[in-house]
Amino acid sequence: MAPELKRAELPTLHMPEVHSSKATMDYDPETDMLYFRRISAPAVSVAIGGELWLRANPDSGEVYGFEIEAFEGDFLKRHHDLWTSWKPLKEPGSFRGLPPDAVEMVRRIWGLLKDPRVPALRFT
Repeated sequence: MAPELKRAELPTLHMPEVHSSKATMDYDPETDMLYFRRISAPAVSVAIGGELWLRANPDSGEVYGFEIEAFEGDFLKRHHDLWTSWKPLKEPGSFRGLPPDAVEMVRRIWGLLKDPRVPALRFT
């Protein structure tokens, strides 16, 4: 995991519209990590509310996606209502171009973030 930026160093976060046909979602059962990427590019991790890490460009503040550690082992236990959305998507591997169920799951996860630094999420 990349080092976290200190708040004083962090530019204002923003995120262009997410093209669901280009976004990816990967789950690694060995590390219990869920990855969502709008685009794949070098980024730094920004801790948000102890829930997840936003991946952002350190110079522009553009958000490229997010990562969730201990996704099944901790995150879903704290947000058990997401399990129903996750169950059909659970197979290890990745989605290239997000199916509607995956888009809905990303929207629900994003809706949990109450940090004022988190930009709006819009899919096209």
